[in-house]
Amino acid sequence: MNLIKNIVPVPLRPSSFVKRYIAGIIGGGRLAAGIFSGMKYPQVSICGEIAPKYLGTYEMELFPVLEKLKKLYFKHITHVGAAEGYYAIGLCLLWPDVKVDAFEITQRGREILAEYAKKTVL
Repeated sequence: MNLIKNIVPVPLRPSSFVKRYIAGIIGGGRLAAGIFSGMKYPQVSICGEIAPKYLGTYEMELFPVLEKLKKLYFKHITHVGAAEGYYAIGLCLLWPDVKVDAFEITQRGREILAEYAKKTVL
């Protein structure tokens, strides 16, 4: 398997075709289902696979916890390790009146998160 990974360029691997297909069928770059259904999302993921995020199945074991938490009131939410902003922006959707601070250690993650936050209309 490693030999194939070394020979076949990433864009030509079957998984790349599947990811592009899923990203292409999701209209307008929005998540199809899940706790953050309808959320605009960039076509890049620096942490975790992008396909489950678009399909709404990414870390779905957390959905019941988030459903319970969204009934509570928070003044401020801090997200450390925000990557490209899946949860940071998603939490803004669940709690639109709450200040959400997001921190990411990687330069690439911070760049994507900043651009994503600017473009996202909540």
